Amino acid sequence: MGITSAIFLPPVATAAAENNLARCIEAGVYAEHLLAIGSPHSPDDLRRLAEHGKRAWEILWLSNLRLVAKLSHAAARRHRLPLDDLFQDGCLGLAEALTRYDFTLGWRFSTLAHEYVDRSLKASAARRAGALEGPGRRHRLRILLKEEAGRVTASEHREAPVREVARIVGVSMSAAAGACAVTTTLDEVGPHQLMSDGGYEAVDVTGVDFLALLADAGELLRLRYGIGVRCHTQAEIGERWGVSASTVARMERRALARARSLLEMDQCRLPGTGCAGN
Repeated sequence: MGITSAIFLPPVATAAAENNLARCIEAGVYAEHLLAIGSPHSPDDLRRLAEHGKRAWEILWLSNLRLVAKLSHAAARRHRLPLDDLFQDGCLGLAEALTRYDFTLGWRFSTLAHEYVDRSLKASAARRAGALEGPGRRHRLRILLKEEAGRVTASEHREAPVREVARIVGVSMSAAAGACAVTTTLDEVGPHQLMSDGGYEAVDVTGVDFLALLADAGELLRLRYGIGVRCHTQAEIGERWGVSASTVARMERRALARARSLLEMDQCRLPGTGCAGN
């Protein structure tokens, strides 16, 4: 879909509509599961529920493409990059938000979508401007992994773990994690850190954006402690990743140690709050 198509899209859904659509999507996914395992329930009813779920997913997607268009326009002006290319990357961020949305947490989907679309656009602009360009092979692998993850998201309406995408592409887990590692900049401060008068306020509590630097370890901590998703048990994560619960427990201990180590580094502090050289 191109950026010009967005002008004919419906407006952003209300909070109540988002809640109803999310329930319908969840019911549709469960209906597909029952059909796959041969449930004794009426196949016609299950197929009808599954179709309603897909339609709800499409409605929630379309109703937020205006948001993608708005953020893409701003990013294109700011970075002087092709609008259509940024819009496509913004759509990938929207798809990721759809796979992560949990209406039981009480969030507006549009709020979550804004976060993921904005993050996707910033990463896209940095790549296209050369800020994140590493060796050619690593860059090509990063693009390939992103494309495969996007295909899984589009076809199965779920987020594909790095481990699964690495297996599809045919590379090791360490190679995939290295290619997906993101270099971040502290040049910009997020909107949530701005005071109402337009100034900057001191930040005493560390956010969770640093988890993106930890690759799979960061994803594990998000799942275990319900950061952006519901809390998962070690057994659930083990089943999802194809490992035992005890292995997940060991991975969690290592992930927590890495997170603590990262937070103790001066590079994790905002400029003016104790960063070396200030």
